[in-house]
Amino acid sequence: MRTLSVAPQLTSMERERVILQVLGPVQLRRTDGTSLPGILTQPRPLAVLAYLALARPHGLHSRDTLLALLWPEASQASGRHALRNALHAIRRALGDEVLITAGEGRVGLNTARVVCDAIELERHLAGGRLEDAVNGYDGELLQGFFVSDAPDFERWLDGERQRLRDAVRVAAWTLVECHEQRGEFAEAATAAKRACALTPDDEHALGRLMDLLVSAGDRVGALRAFDEFAARLETEYGLAPSTESDARAEAIRCAPRSPRTRGRDPSPPASARGIADPAAPAARAASTATRWRRARGMAIALVATLAGAFVLARGGPSVHAERDDALTQAARSQATALGASLPARYRADTAQFKRYLRAEILMDRRLVPAARDSFRELTEAAPLYAPAWTGYASALGLSGFFDLPPGEALPRSVAAAQRGLALDSTLVEGTVVLIANDMFGRWDLDAAHRRLVLAMRRDPDDATLINLLAAWYRWRGDLPNAVRLKRRASELQSLSVWFPSQVAWDLYLSHRCAEAAEVYWRLAKELRDNAEDYAGLYRSYKCMGQMDDAAAALRLSLLASGDSVLARRLEPPLDPARRTAAIHTTFRAYLTRFMAGRRHGWVPPVMAAATYAELGNSDSTLIWLDSMYVDRSMMLHSVPFDPTFDFLRSDPRFQAFITRLPWKPRLDLAGIPPVRAHRP
Repeated sequence: MRTLSVAPQLTSMERERVILQVLGPVQLRRTDGTSLPGILTQPRPLAVLAYLALARPHGLHSRDTLLALLWPEASQASGRHALRNALHAIRRALGDEVLITAGEGRVGLNTARVVCDAIELERHLAGGRLEDAVNGYDGELLQGFFVSDAPDFERWLDGERQRLRDAVRVAAWTLVECHEQRGEFAEAATAAKRACALTPDDEHALGRLMDLLVSAGDRVGALRAFDEFAARLETEYGLAPSTESDARAEAIRCAPRSPRTRGRDPSPPASARGIADPAAPAARAASTATRWRRARGMAIALVATLAGAFVLARGGPSVHAERDDALTQAARSQATALGASLPARYRADTAQFKRYLRAEILMDRRLVPAARDSFRELTEAAPLYAPAWTGYASALGLSGFFDLPPGEALPRSVAAAQRGLALDSTLVEGTVVLIANDMFGRWDLDAAHRRLVLAMRRDPDDATLINLLAAWYRWRGDLPNAVRLKRRASELQSLSVWFPSQVAWDLYLSHRCAEAAEVYWRLAKELRDNAEDYAGLYRSYKCMGQMDDAAAALRLSLLASGDSVLARRLEPPLDPARRTAAIHTTFRAYLTRFMAGRRHGWVPPVMAAATYAELGNSDSTLIWLDSMYVDRSMMLHSVPFDPTFDFLRSDPRFQAFITRLPWKPRLDLAGIPPVRAHRP
């Protein structure tokens, strides 16, 4: 078992240090090896200790936050009493100097007294010590730990588990690439084993591992990895490996011994996947579907894409995402464009400006939770840097589409925007947040339009304002103008990923699904491995009635998210009955995961509505649409136009639901049976 290293000659302070190991089963001990088991049997004191050690930003934390996380149902008085007891238990077990406080409101860990393996791992990652980070990951964060009746704590813990797991997986694959470049195939295979252990259902990762083992001269190890994967697949899912994996294993068994050769990318060619290029329907074009992040609830994220939500990874970046220590050349060009609108005084401080640009890149790549964390950390490091606050506000607002309830995300977003605008009233991003709150939070289109008109008089060519004006037209039901303005915004930000995805979404809502498919296809090819855009391609093909291509696109989305087990059910050839059954099996699996996610915290109800719509369940779809209304979902304005819900258009209950919307959207989409207007 790994232990944190301690110098042989210990000072008295070092002897009093506590080592908190939270990767794998939780352990507590002093640096001299003395075990401290007492607190491990008390879930809530241990939860407080873990949160104080791990929660970002590191440092002091509000007692109110701890109360909300761990005693959500308690009264103020009883909750504070329980928290005092938990802090007393920590001091009694670990020593008085383990905790530090600031007045009555904030408490934190004394990092001079407590050493935590997860924090050490993050330091290794930040410092580029990837091998130390990969070797230091001894298991899931707080493995097996659970606190009853604390859903917000469980949601936080799930997110931290996924974030660390993704970060280590990315580090492992980066190590693989480094070792491969140096011809160190045995070391590359060792790192690949660690990466595969973190995504056990990713069959493409298995193929990469097998190739690396063969390149290292370990054909037996390659076949063993395949046999173990096949046995687990049969036991857990009742499935067999894909024909590609079978063929790879058979080739290894039959191949004569030969000198080492470099491993190849195991991804099958696009021509084998059977998906049409929408720009040339008769041709089968090449594309790639390799490894991608397994963010928490990626299947749920796909469902959100099908409903048109902004699909965002929770936590770690993709294998191909920019690392913290450097930006790729393409990202540098994109960052320059994204930051060009900032006044020169903010670009002059290169350290702060570089951090701001990294967060903007994450936002544009639709990795909003990661961007939100980056912006928040920048506000803490540079509280007078106004763009950090407006960027943080924007990320918080967008979080209401995915992982934070709108009632929580939008007030926090507005507060951050007002903080930024108080520092600099000229920042357009802060104004955009206030307009978006009028529109998405308050459903006040008149107020939003007034702010938009004033803002656009000052900045008529600002892409974010134009994009927001397009959204305003979409709310009203003027989709032709929405598409026109989205295209203009995309042209102004030609290096952006976000804006063309917005064009595709509005084309889809307009039932111009062939045009939407072209944009999604181009994005999928340019970005590579993007599950969201393949999912957009799925819904566009389905809208067009091209169900073979739709099934192929859904399979690519699954493969890109690392879920090769579900993707197996969609392998061609499929007759219509098998194809429909496979698609329904996929969405039933999403529904199961969605319901499991709701037990641990808030999940957007649009995901359930879209899933039930994919399954053709009218009653359940309508129930969840009503939940969207109650939840004040930020996606509710898209429902009247979304082709996903076309099967409900003749249902009087759906017509009544649309009539109930307070902004009264105009429905005049060509080719769609209009929803009859009923006066309330």
